[in-house]
Order: sequence, then C-alpha cells, then structure tokens
Amino acid sequence: MLLSKYDLTLKNHLNQTIELSRKRLDKVGSSRGRGDLISFFLKTTLNYKIDSIRELIISRIADEVNEAKFFTIQIDTTQDINVTDQCSVIIRYVNDKVHERLIKLFSVSSSTGKSICDQVCVNLKLANINIKNCIGNATDGAANMQGQYNSFNTWLQEEAGTQLHT
Repeated sequence: MLLSKYDLTLKNHLNQTIELSRKRLDKVGSSRGRGDLISFFLKTTLNYKIDSIRELIISRIADEVNEAKFFTIQIDTTQDINVTDQCSVIIRYVNDKVHERLIKLFSVSSSTGKSICDQVCVNLKLANINIKNCIGNATDGAANMQGQYNSFNTWLQEEAGTQLHT
C-alpha cells in the first residue's frame, strides 16, 4: 500500500482490484469465511515480494563488492530469546567511498569456528561474492572466533588466504 503512493501503476492496480472485490462482495450480499476484500496482500504474496526485493538488494551489493574487488568482513553472533545463536555478516568495501553493508543474518547451526566459517562461505557464494577477495575480518573476542587453532579466523584464513584479523 505504501509503495502505491509512489508508483502510479501499482496504485491503479490496487484501486481496480479493491473495486472489483467490493462489487463481488455487494453482488453476493453476504460474505462467506472472513469476508475480506481481495487485495493480493496475502502473507504468502507479501513474503514472495519481500524475498524478491531482498534478492535484488543482495545482487546489487554483490555487483558493487565485485567491482571494488577486495572487501573485509565483520562477523558477530548473539543469542536470541530461544538461546539460538544468530550471526550477522557485514561486508565493508571501497568504491568511490567506503560502504558497509549487512548482507546476511542467519541462525548458527553449530557455534564452532569451522561451522560458522562454512556457513559464511556458503552465504557469500550464494550472493556471488568470492571469499578469496576477502582481505580482512573482524570478530568479537570469543574463543571460537579468534582462537589459534580451530577458530573462525583460522578457518577463514584457510579459505581466503592471507588476510588481516582485527
């Protein structure tokens, strides 16, 4: 509905759809079920639209990152109310200016450094961003993130090659 204020085509579609729905409802006289007017704003339809917009945004960010060539990554995890670790993946890169973009939030399946690294690498690959172009990473102070032998940083260095950890 908000977008229809800025897009004439969408506004016309909404107005026509709602008007046809009102006429149908008036013709029937009484509604069955919930009796709502049809507007094509069902939860499923909205989720498809949101997913499409998300994919377009990630694609645009990936294009910018690939144009910049090199990037750094920041990983942070925190527990939600269900005691499930949630991970945020933020990419920093420089084109004409410095950009910092949140590209993914996901539930961590295992809190080991290897598992988190694997999930980050898969998500970057799905976004069409080459992990080999990662020249640095930043994490919190947790042992699974910056330990010497089996941490996220150790596994990321193996995946991406030489990089700076801060």
